[in-house]
Amino acid sequence: MQLILDNLLASIIASTIFLILVSLSFRGQEQAADAANNYALKKQELNFIEVLRQDLHSAIRVKTATSPPDSSFVFIRQSDQHGATDSVTYRRKYVTSRNGRKLYQIERLSGVAYSGASMATVTDWQIEAQNKHGNAVHPDTLDKATQIFVRFEAAAPFKEDSIVTLSRWEATFHPPLLREAEL
Repeated sequence: MQLILDNLLASIIASTIFLILVSLSFRGQEQAADAANNYALKKQELNFIEVLRQDLHSAIRVKTATSPPDSSFVFIRQSDQHGATDSVTYRRKYVTSRNGRKLYQIERLSGVAYSGASMATVTDWQIEAQNKHGNAVHPDTLDKATQIFVRFEAAAPFKEDSIVTLSRWEATFHPPLLREAEL
């Protein structure tokens, strides 16, 4: 009888240790997946922000005051050091829905040609031309725009998890060529 109880107790202890090790391994895999998800979100965000920053840095004139949902924000930028200009458009486009949240992609057009896009998990997008006091300019007074405010929010690209669900970013750009036009 003692031998049977010893074997039973050893089996219970071994099973408990095995379950603990399996749960630790699973938790480690989940954390690695969450870290990869967060890294992908940040990398996509930074790539989009860099293109946006380069475009807005060379803006010389704004053609639309703000970008309401599913419309476009258009500006003219200096495309090279010789003074050539082209039109750049940022347009929000519906992609899909996930967990009841609408996901969009911000498309970039140079002239009329498609030239790139943001990640397809943008949940909020706002871009507006502002005057030197930080107030939105009216479409009739676009020549008073000296800065451009951008805000967006993006969901994690693979899945929404316990670590990362949304990432928010906002900035106000002060394009030197846009400010010179106002002086």
